[in-house]
Amino acid sequence: MILIRDIKIKAGQRDPRSPEAVLRKKIADMLRIDPAEIMEIRILKKSLDARKKPDLFFIYQTTVKLSPEKEAKLLKTAKAGRLPLELYQETTFTFPTVKRQLSPPPVVAGSGPAGLFAAYVLAKAGARPLLIERGAAMDVRKAKVAAFLETGDVDPKTNVQFGEGGAGTFSDGKLSTGNKDRAGTHQAILQTFVRHGAPASILYENKPHLGTDRLEQIVVSMREEIIKLGGSVRFNTKLEDLVLSDGRLTGILVNGGQEIAAKQLILAIGHSARDTFRMLYDRKLQMCQKPFAVGVRVVHEQSFINHTQYGGTAFDLPAADYKLTAHTPEGRSVYSFCMCPGGYVISAASAPGQAVVNGMSYSGRSGPFANAAMVVNVLPEDLENDSVFAGLKLQESLEQKAYRLGGGQIPVQSGKAFLGDGLETDTAALLSLAKDAVKGKVAPADLRYIFPKPLLHALWEGIRLSDQRIHGFSEEIRLVAGVESRTSSPVKILRDDAYESNIRGVYPCGEGAGYAGGIMSAAADGIRTACALIQHLEQEDLYG
Repeated sequence: MILIRDIKIKAGQRDPRSPEAVLRKKIADMLRIDPAEIMEIRILKKSLDARKKPDLFFIYQTTVKLSPEKEAKLLKTAKAGRLPLELYQETTFTFPTVKRQLSPPPVVAGSGPAGLFAAYVLAKAGARPLLIERGAAMDVRKAKVAAFLETGDVDPKTNVQFGEGGAGTFSDGKLSTGNKDRAGTHQAILQTFVRHGAPASILYENKPHLGTDRLEQIVVSMREEIIKLGGSVRFNTKLEDLVLSDGRLTGILVNGGQEIAAKQLILAIGHSARDTFRMLYDRKLQMCQKPFAVGVRVVHEQSFINHTQYGGTAFDLPAADYKLTAHTPEGRSVYSFCMCPGGYVISAASAPGQAVVNGMSYSGRSGPFANAAMVVNVLPEDLENDSVFAGLKLQESLEQKAYRLGGGQIPVQSGKAFLGDGLETDTAALLSLAKDAVKGKVAPADLRYIFPKPLLHALWEGIRLSDQRIHGFSEEIRLVAGVESRTSSPVKILRDDAYESNIRGVYPCGEGAGYAGGIMSAAADGIRTACALIQHLEQEDLYG
């Protein structure tokens, strides 16, 4: 097969007889061949070029299968510099296998993307892992989250952060990542999602996403396959302690002291398992501070974002997104994070006394509002000291302030008030808008009192500077909600080149351990960690 890059087709250009017909004709014209000579087209990547609004173009990267003779002739022409094509060479990820059964089986703590894919790799390898999750299975979790959003009463065991699928389940489900995929890991993740119910389009879309509704089903399907492959899954099972001997793991304690034998433990605990972080620190697991950011969720009308990004075109295009970065004169970085087109702000506390927000959307992204976190990087001088948990304590402080400001509910404010004098001119209109933009109980409040002045002033400056990228961005903010405090873990658990911590047998991974940021990078780190564990077993013959 041959690879063709940068195939440009104007948005709105269609053939009602076949969605592929326009692409096929374009490729045939580029190669100067008859469309009938094309035996197969496979789309590798599809993106939207909106740089010259209102003229929008889809950019494709495809493979094309022709007769061997025709491919050889075209590749010869390409070498002479007369055609933009090359021989296609695919990188395929190979799942590892274990030589013989592990005794006891490896344990994976946490069922978010990192833990789920680590357990999936171990199960496919024949290692029969035990996956433990402190929260409930999906059906129970959904019911508990729905009750929390209705009443505001959070269950600390099962919530938006904890439970089957991890925090990523109640999110937009973005599958984009800036990391290179030299080993084929990212494609393996996407293919796994497709096998478990995701649409095939995620294999080539430039910014693929799943949405909460699809993620819920995919996660359950993957869990069922792990079990079919010989693994086991235990919900409502909290990692409470490590059992150690001479610096090596021999077991774990769960649920009030129940011991489970374990020589290998993959720690995929997520960024909100604060009690687990503290326990691990007490057990002398090496960790350090890690940079993170905090801020607020800003809400715009989706129609405004569509207009700014598409230039008012009327084509049937997906809900538009944006990505913003601004640098303040004081040297702070303010940027958009987890932008959710057609989505909702969701209350995301994991314990009583917290007010936390995140963004989520369904697969259709059909809501009337867009939201994104606008966050500012936290500097060392923002922390009270240089202790490992200083960042975590700042997060907790902001969440507690937000909780008090909202009287136990999510504090919300109009964009004009947040960026101005803090005074609301129409509280009724604000609350009415929040009904369609926020999932969870809300209360009007002045969010400016949540943040220390350096962080607040940087947020103001960064949001206003964003007008240079999207005209009217700051003026068109309809609602601000707080606090967005869990952009990433404020702690990093140290590991060596073999992915093992200073405690032998303990393998930290994923977003909570400080090695990922988002579903794709967390899943990829889970895969790499599971592969490293298996390789370690092979090298040192650590089978039971």
